[in-house]
Amino acid sequence: MANKYHSAIVKDVAKKTGKTVNEINDVINKFLCELSDSLREGDVITIRDLGTFKLTTRAARTGRNIQTGETIEIPEKQVVTFKPSTRILEYSQIHKD
Repeated sequence: MANKYHSAIVKDVAKKTGKTVNEINDVINKFLCELSDSLREGDVITIRDLGTFKLTTRAARTGRNIQTGETIEIPEKQVVTFKPSTRILEYSQIHKD
């Protein structure tokens, strides 16, 4: 399985829709900016048949520096979580090789 990057997705969508690469790139970038802005405002974003994005707080915890073995404190931070839809989960199970 290979990684598929932004540019490859843009080219594929442009080819399938007949739009230019620049038009598709602009739409995708605007979508990602809107997604980021909404998450920053505390919204939960659900995209049908894809999944749900949510900003959650990861609690502070104790960790360990692998190189030195020293115990370190890892501070609380905000992270984006994604829960895939059942359709995506079903699709990934059907297409396992």
